[in-house]
Amino acid sequence: MSTVRKTVSDARSSADAESPEAVAPVTRPHIAERQEARRRQILDTAGQLFYTKGYAGMTMSDLCSALGVTKPAVYYYFTDKYEIFDILCREAAQVCLSAIRETANPVLPVRERLQACLLEMARRCIDCHHAAALTYRDRQYLRSETVEWLHTMSRAYYRDLYALLDEGKRTGVFDFGDARVAAHAMGGVMGFMYTWHDPSRIDPDVLAHELSSAMMKIVLPAAPGPIATAAAS
Repeated sequence: MSTVRKTVSDARSSADAESPEAVAPVTRPHIAERQEARRRQILDTAGQLFYTKGYAGMTMSDLCSALGVTKPAVYYYFTDKYEIFDILCREAAQVCLSAIRETANPVLPVRERLQACLLEMARRCIDCHHAAALTYRDRQYLRSETVEWLHTMSRAYYRDLYALLDEGKRTGVFDFGDARVAAHAMGGVMGFMYTWHDPSRIDPDVLAHELSSAMMKIVLPAAPGPIATAAAS
């Protein structure tokens, strides 16, 4: 019986060697999808643990316990705790800080364009607020190359925001003093959300609209008070 197995195996290897299509192994889509889903599950679970325990407090044992797996099942996908942490921080920054560039529609008037960008920014930050918080709260654990990458992403985001603010001010739609101050005041609304946001308190979409409206008020002209309105009439 073992001789038969060897013969069949050798024949298959010989045929594979002669077949151009069989040189590279064929990836099975369902296996790749299952592996990606498992990888995503590990990242999402780790993000929640980092958020509640902090980078220093979260261990790989905590992660394995939460997932119900042994350590080799996690190390199959990731080298160590830091790699998971680094990926989460980079992912959150990539998602949130590209909101303006990916959302700004040049066809829209500048007020509606900025409103749409800030709303999308708020939605993205709310959606990944566990991972986004790590970048601010536990930045001291990030390696220098990741910190520099985050700075590059941040500078690009603020350049996009400055351009919208300057356009709105130039056309008389927005009314504010210094663009840098206004832009970073908006950024602070989202950047420190982790210090107060409780997902159980408010619907995510309602919160996104409230946050974007609050940020818009930073640059919109103040509404005339009752005295000014009465005088004008």
